[in-house]
Amino acid sequence: MFHEVTRDDACDGIDAVLAKSSLCGPPINLDFIVNIVRDSRFRCGNTTTKSLESFNYVPKAIDVISGGSYTLIQDYPGRPRVGHGFGHAGPMDDIAFRAANILVGNDTAKEVLGVTLIGPELHFLCDASMALCGPPVTSLLDRKPMAQWSGIHVSAGQRVTIGKLTGNCRVYLAAAGGFPGIAECRGSKATCPMVNIGGYDGRPLRAGDLLSITEVTAESIVEDVTVPENLRPTYTSNWTVQVMPGPYETGFMTPEDIETFFSSSWTIGHNASRGGIRLIGARPKYARSSGGEGGSHPSNVIEYGYPLGGVN
Repeated sequence: MFHEVTRDDACDGIDAVLAKSSLCGPPINLDFIVNIVRDSRFRCGNTTTKSLESFNYVPKAIDVISGGSYTLIQDYPGRPRVGHGFGHAGPMDDIAFRAANILVGNDTAKEVLGVTLIGPELHFLCDASMALCGPPVTSLLDRKPMAQWSGIHVSAGQRVTIGKLTGNCRVYLAAAGGFPGIAECRGSKATCPMVNIGGYDGRPLRAGDLLSITEVTAESIVEDVTVPENLRPTYTSNWTVQVMPGPYETGFMTPEDIETFFSSSWTIGHNASRGGIRLIGARPKYARSSGGEGGSHPSNVIEYGYPLGGVN
């Protein structure tokens, strides 16, 4: 409620209060109310019980037609220092993540959509600037091929479809202004699905979700900005990973087995997630017959906390 001497002053006061209000989380009608207060018929008091039937309102948002296989809100760097059982979250490929934000004029840490394996289909309800960065993937803007590593203008009513990644796992879709309707949790908007926090209700996107975005004006449209191909990361299927010995090497594995571990090629198995990746390769031999206090099998040990990137 707001009280002033005149209706115009009261409407101005309501408008000012609503403009300062910020309610994050699932979609609400705050923006809808703002548009009603600014409507000339409401300000004049010329409304009836059926006025809303003819009120033309289009939310500044993305309507999620399909969420893809696993599309999450992520920001940078996530929650690397929170602890207390919270996953770090944040982008797995921070170069592509930050490049996408730069291309649309965002701060490099701004929240974006992290697309995994199969991408979403998104219906833009207002004009927007966006960029898609990461390994090559079939992506369409109204059924026409869409460039990656470039700033792109999307008009109201257009649809963006991101296809299936082959040989790689993730790409990142940034929108100018980020996603203001997403609430922060423990200092970050990044989704951590294992504990259902952050992002869109702590879960991947699904059909029917509505993502609030910032509508771009003609003056703020970002187009014809691209990352030159020679500056883009090279995404290959074979990686050389640096590894250092840990506390369970000497005395637990044979010298030959340690040499095999460091010299072998390993394949990522299908049992892989943000929490851990199973490596398929040479079967290890052990330097002892049992796990002692850790258990009956020689692979059993009394656990340490796993460091980020640790090989178990």
